[in-house]
Amino acid sequence: MPRKELPNRRKSWTQKVKVGGQTLHITFSEYPDGHLGEIFVDCSKAGSALRALLHTLAIFLSIGLQYNVPLRLYVEAMKGLHFEPSGDVNGSPEVKQACSIIDFIAQQIEETYLKRDKP
Repeated sequence: MPRKELPNRRKSWTQKVKVGGQTLHITFSEYPDGHLGEIFVDCSKAGSALRALLHTLAIFLSIGLQYNVPLRLYVEAMKGLHFEPSGDVNGSPEVKQACSIIDFIAQQIEETYLKRDKP
């Protein structure tokens, strides 16, 4: 299946949260129809290994989304992954606890995009 590129100008929103004390800015970019097409993750004051891991994850998620990998598969694979930082989530009205940053991203995607699309 060919890649479905996002338009040059697109709707996006950024979520600022703290997961276990770690501040994150996660940007979700959408296609004109409202479906998720790209993710950016920035974590302030994080070590280079965590920052690189999250940047790489965002690239792989974005490429998969643009090649029509179902969001549900990503959420199922990422939800519940345990590693630090973890714990209380501050700044998200939908997600209050996360087992890791990746778990938080999966929960936020589920709440924002998958639950919205259910009949």
